[in-house]
Amino acid sequence: EAWEGHNVTAPSRRVLMVQTDESQGDTLTALDQRGFEDDMPIRIMTRWTADHMAGLRKEIEEFNPEVILIDSLTSINRNSMFSENDTEYARPVLELRDLAQEFGCLIYLVHHSNSQNGSRGTKAITASVSHVFSLHRPSDGASATNPKRILCVDKSRCRAPGEYVLEFNQETGGWDFKGVNEKEGDKEDAPDNGDSTVKEVILEFLITNRNVKYEARELESFLGFSKAAVHRALSDLSHSGLICRAKKQGAGSGRRPNVYW
Repeated sequence: EAWEGHNVTAPSRRVLMVQTDESQGDTLTALDQRGFEDDMPIRIMTRWTADHMAGLRKEIEEFNPEVILIDSLTSINRNSMFSENDTEYARPVLELRDLAQEFGCLIYLVHHSNSQNGSRGTKAITASVSHVFSLHRPSDGASATNPKRILCVDKSRCRAPGEYVLEFNQETGGWDFKGVNEKEGDKEDAPDNGDSTVKEVILEFLITNRNVKYEARELESFLGFSKAAVHRALSDLSHSGLICRAKKQGAGSGRRPNVYW
């Protein structure tokens, strides 16, 4: 199902959760509060450290997870002889990246922030990963009781940076999406010119025709928008990570057009 209007890419995913940052009882209680059930495709490891990478490899080979969530880098790296500020401290991150590439899975690695909302320790940690997301309190409501958080896309190899507002739902234990974090002056500096409607129509068309690749000229013809409007919308949607973009395969030796899906 879609989450807060954002379409998902599959009805479910096999998830391996490596939770070494809290007790097994706390983990199971939290999952139960969030509606997780025994028959869901999730496996939990509560005892593992980065110096036993072979143990994680064995678990991946047995369970074949599509997503691995590790909480946290500090906890799994507690046996390291290096400090967080040493470049060598990031070596397990590189090993995890190699595992992700070998088995075709996605690995999320939780790492705690410093007092400036940045990543703690050596810069080699963030340099070793493809994406960096951070979650922090809004600057205008830094109280610990404020249920709102700002989700920042600080680094990504496939989309533009962005900030989004989330609000913790006490009843469900989940997060409600409250929209893009509009910074002061953003709307005045970037007039809409009707592009929002074009983006909405294109996105809905591509969702309806999921995994079918279209050239920009085809979308112009199908949807009746101008060439300039379609190209602006496709650029914005792909930079926001909402659609995929690639060069068309088998298009001859000349300049290959982009396709979108």
